[in-house]
Amino acid sequence: MKLLIYWLPAACLVMSALNAVVPVPYFYEELGIVENLTVIFLLAALGNLFAYGFRDFKSLVLMDRVLILLLVTGCVYFAGEEMSWGQHYLGFETSESYRKFNYQGEMNLHNTKGLMGDLLDRIPRNILTAGIFLGGVIFPFFKSRLPAWIRRYVPPKPVVFVSVLAVFVSVPQKFFKSAEGAAVDRRGGDVTKYYEARFDGGEMKEMYIGLFILLFTLNMLRVLKTERQSETARNKAPLTEGNP
Repeated sequence: MKLLIYWLPAACLVMSALNAVVPVPYFYEELGIVENLTVIFLLAALGNLFAYGFRDFKSLVLMDRVLILLLVTGCVYFAGEEMSWGQHYLGFETSESYRKFNYQGEMNLHNTKGLMGDLLDRIPRNILTAGIFLGGVIFPFFKSRLPAWIRRYVPPKPVVFVSVLAVFVSVPQKFFKSAEGAAVDRRGGDVTKYYEARFDGGEMKEMYIGLFILLFTLNMLRVLKTERQSETARNKAPLTEGNP
């Protein structure tokens, strides 16, 4: 788990910083390191949910069932959108009629223009970021004070590292965007464009969100497994005097 919690996210952060100075091959490109890691994290979470989350599904409390279904739906949508529903791997073309609605010319929904883009990308991403901030950055330090029904879903403190990256990694890029037009290099070009090309905070954020979803899923499934084992042990315990 240390690989997922510390070493891999730290290595990606170092590589992103290095890329701002010396380009790292296939780092931000389509089918590059960052995009593929995002998809891998989400598919790993999805695989674990199908393998372990639906065991004795009907016996789970309502909140567990709702959360598992939300995670499955979210992982399918997030991973599908990230790889443009197979377009990045299969290489099929986007129809001309759809290009008018998608500002990147891809077969996905989150890059569509206007209100649809807000509903399918920006609003869900902001809600998810707020949830990660609360559940992954704040709650782990006050876990014992939380109601039991919330406490059981809060990941352990080591996950705070990934949570902080998922929430704040795009802040530097937003800082440079806010200064767009103010900084001009000696050739008259916008310095903002340079930093956006070398440090893609949006792609990094998506990768860390995907990693957080995987870690959150693994922790939740571990809690469910522990509860099932405890319940089984209680049912198998021999009846003794004073034991109902």
